[in-house]
Amino acid sequence: MVPIVGLISPDKRRETLVQELGSHGINVAPLVFKMSDVDGVLVDASVLRTRDEREIVSRLPSEPDKFTALLMTGIEADSELDGYTLTPSVRSFAQQLNLHRRQVEVMLESRLRLSTLNALGSDAARKPKAQTTSKSLLYFGEPGPFYLKMKDEFERKGIRISAVLSERTAFESFRTSVPSAFIVTVSEAFCPLELLDHIHGRPDLKHMPVIAVSELEDRLPDTLDHITGLVRKGSSFAHAIRTIERLIDQSFAPTPVNAKDCAFPVRDKYTGAFSAEFAERHIKAQIELSLERNQPLCVARISPIDYESRMPLSADLLPKFGSLLDSVIRRQDFIARVDWNDFLVSMPATNLAQARETIERALRIIEMTSVADNRTFSFRSKIIPLKEFQSADQFWRHVSVAAEPKRQANQANVA
Repeated sequence: MVPIVGLISPDKRRETLVQELGSHGINVAPLVFKMSDVDGVLVDASVLRTRDEREIVSRLPSEPDKFTALLMTGIEADSELDGYTLTPSVRSFAQQLNLHRRQVEVMLESRLRLSTLNALGSDAARKPKAQTTSKSLLYFGEPGPFYLKMKDEFERKGIRISAVLSERTAFESFRTSVPSAFIVTVSEAFCPLELLDHIHGRPDLKHMPVIAVSELEDRLPDTLDHITGLVRKGSSFAHAIRTIERLIDQSFAPTPVNAKDCAFPVRDKYTGAFSAEFAERHIKAQIELSLERNQPLCVARISPIDYESRMPLSADLLPKFGSLLDSVIRRQDFIARVDWNDFLVSMPATNLAQARETIERALRIIEMTSVADNRTFSFRSKIIPLKEFQSADQFWRHVSVAAEPKRQANQANVA
């Protein structure tokens, strides 16, 4: 679904901003809008020149699932507002909005998965891990003035923070402990993509909040995969710290229950993925939510094969493949085993182009990864999008039944 945002700007700038937002795939709501009808709000800071205007904007209802940002191009730094994330351009706003929407999808999937477990009469939903009273943060970047001020501020609040200067030292740090959140400096010229891929691929790090920090005037990389929040540093250090704290808190959205934390019949006995019984009920629930929110849904049918021989995997290798596939999918996706040798990957709020990109990325990572016995996997896939007017039962029949082998066109006619 194309995101819709409310836009608050001077009349003379509105048309230009509407066009810029449209070029980044974002629609703009009418002048008078309800917060419930939009995904976020972009405020041009040039409207905040008077106290009355600032009060009007600050009175907008604050909702955790809505992204609010302040466009700061050419405006004095004292225009910063609590609850609003700074953004230097429409391009940057589009990236930040996408990150926020991804977090909302994780939260919705977490709630829906618990609902499905309850419907199946399962009390196997994962119990929350014991929360420690102390938090720890790991900072990746030059420990300059910003880091020193941030360290002093967080430590006064009882939050430990340490810095690493290279990806190698970051890898070493993750081997010994898992911080409450990872803060990383990014710019167009610098983004530790290999390190972020490593974090996403490790089960113990995959759900750790990753907060990117950049200067207000810096251009950003074209993609910010695996980043859960972005902070633009303005002139107000206190505002940046409050934004980092808010993003970290929001990033602790409940992680969707994993199949390994559940018991039969929710979990497949053999592979550790979700069972076909769970998949049927949950995908139908996802369809209802997709229709309610006017969002797409795609399911990929995955047939694992050996990378070298291109033959289907033997039974003893299916659990290893399932575990590897689970480590590379997104937080809001889930895998289930159907039939004997196939898996389903359900991708909520994902259109066909996004689903193809997600599955292609998973394929690349899996084909570059060797398991313990030095074997490499691959897979064949078929992506099935939910079509308009397709019922939940029709869609489930379509994704759950393996394609039948083509019959010989010419068969002997036995009289």
